[in-house]
Amino acid sequence: MQIIIGLENPAEGHDQIIDSGRTGAAVVRQIGSDFVKLNYDFGNAYTYSQGKLIPACDYREALPYACHLHLKDLKKSINGWDFTWIGNGIIDYDAIFQELVEAEKLLPMSIEHLFIFAASEHFSVHRLGQPPALSQISTSLKNSFDYVNAALTAPHR
Repeated sequence: MQIIIGLENPAEGHDQIIDSGRTGAAVVRQIGSDFVKLNYDFGNAYTYSQGKLIPACDYREALPYACHLHLKDLKKSINGWDFTWIGNGIIDYDAIFQELVEAEKLLPMSIEHLFIFAASEHFSVHRLGQPPALSQISTSLKNSFDYVNAALTAPHR
């Protein structure tokens, strides 16, 4: 059995070892093991950079060293940023999925929803009060699944 360790880019903080797709790729190259790769998180790339990185561009440098893609989306709110279903936020997943399909570089992916978290205007992630109703969670997950499925199976240019 082979185990691959996927290092994930962080959601917040500063002075982390992996702060972008570029530095993540450099870390994996420096480690030099076929068993250490990246778990690239699109939402984390945006929040960690405090909105300065564009995940639809940044992931390209990580992709050759990635073993997994972590899908997360967020949208601007009155109090900062809310985590939302995939395709409903600021991450350009249309462009990302089109590139991945056309290049035949689809990797395993997972959808992450932070139902009980939000981020401040300055991207500090914090816990909210009570979780949303189960019906809201189900709707959000279904919306994400339907969006990702449609984007990956749609005819591309």
